[in-house]
Amino acid sequence: MSWLLALSTIVTILAWMVARRRPDHRPIALFLTVALAADLARWPLRLFVLLPAHDRFGSASFSGWWRVAGHLESALFLTWSAGIAAVAQVVFVRRRFWPVVAAWAIFVALLAIGYPTIRGAVLARFYLGAELVALAVAIGALVQWFWTEEPSGIQHTIVMLLIGVDLVVVIAGAWRHGIFASWNLAQISYSVLYFLLLALNGLALWLAPTSSSRSPR
Repeated sequence: MSWLLALSTIVTILAWMVARRRPDHRPIALFLTVALAADLARWPLRLFVLLPAHDRFGSASFSGWWRVAGHLESALFLTWSAGIAAVAQVVFVRRRFWPVVAAWAIFVALLAIGYPTIRGAVLARFYLGAELVALAVAIGALVQWFWTEEPSGIQHTIVMLLIGVDLVVVIAGAWRHGIFASWNLAQISYSVLYFLLLALNGLALWLAPTSSSRSPR
């Protein structure tokens, strides 16, 4: 996890450096920022709250603040798939991301209301369902963009890469082995993703015009 957080931090900083020169790169930078913030919040939450809670409650359902922490972790976990759907809507079809945020909030509320029925294997199926819905929304936006005459840019390539890696993780991992059991495969896939994002954002920064090149002569 530590190397993924390090890679994510570097890529996010690089993306904002690009966004300072290219406003069309801001959705990418914002997505990476939200993803990084969610991972940074989940790490201590799982280590210092949820793992001790599992020792305390065993197979029983959580209660009190431990339950709240569990729902918060679920909300943070789902920001990745929701973020891909949102950034695809913004980059490919230039739509606002608020409907995706609203759908994410409704789904998180359903998980909280359905507890303790929705936990363990049932929760894993709900996560997979959310992932599939988010990918369907993102792929739908990608298909719509293909029918337009808008030229492609690095931001389009990055979003297509996000969709592609998530598809690989879902097809090769979650559908075959389970979303929790296949997490090592997911970590490898996301490590490759962040190295590719590092290269693409570095290329975007190199190609982006500087303030001096934009100034009149």
